[in-house]
Amino acid sequence: MKKIEGYSIDYDFSGFRKIADLVYVDGSFLSHYVSSKGDDYLFYWADRDEQDNRWLVIRVSLSSLQKYIGKKLTLRELIENPNDGYFYVVDIDNSLVYHDVKLVQPSALPDDYLPEADSYYEFEPIPAEDATNAGHAIHNRLMTR
Repeated sequence: MKKIEGYSIDYDFSGFRKIADLVYVDGSFLSHYVSSKGDDYLFYWADRDEQDNRWLVIRVSLSSLQKYIGKKLTLRELIENPNDGYFYVVDIDNSLVYHDVKLVQPSALPDDYLPEADSYYEFEPIPAEDATNAGHAIHNRLMTR
């Protein structure tokens, strides 16, 4: 995986609850989560190696999320203009352990981590309970990408 410049931090994602997979093609690519504090986040898959999958974790406002789903904002715009001015880059291993969490500025991302400029939403959300009912297929597919 590519080296990403950012500030290494400890961050606990255990209170996050998956709401839906927004983009799912043989595994989750973009998922909506809510933190224990009620904040909305997007988890966007960016890269992988033999041990880990790399995700961009972006806090979004509910209005930005609605604009994205309503095709008024692109995914690229959400990533390049995060609510807080930064987002998290996190590697998740095959045991679903989060590690190497970094705070990252959008300008630090490699170009190939960014979606296309016209990355408007084109899918139907899959509610988390539907994905869960599919067993561990999501996790298995994600780890074999």
